[in-house]
Amino acid sequence: MERREESKAVKNALKGAGIDVLQVKHATGTAWGWLHIKLARPLELACEAHGSLQAYDRKDCDACCAFTQAMHVIDRRAIEVALQVTGRRSNPNDCYDGNIAVHFDA
Repeated sequence: MERREESKAVKNALKGAGIDVLQVKHATGTAWGWLHIKLARPLELACEAHGSLQAYDRKDCDACCAFTQAMHVIDRRAIEVALQVTGRRSNPNDCYDGNIAVHFDA
């Protein structure tokens, strides 16, 4: 599968899985083989007291911790969908995710 086709297939699969994907693209240069996925930040899960773009990882706030956990779950699910579509392999022992990076929009 060519890069453009791979990007389109992953984006469609993520949308089909109910993941709010903004962009899927390939890296360039020395990171040529990497696939970058940009997702919308799940603001509906954000902590209203501390905001969603700054201190969302506060350990003393249950809502902030839940928001961070929700982002980790979405990240993991996005990688699983992308691995399935692309046929790339992941090695959980060394955190290798098939050269797939997930980012949340700021």
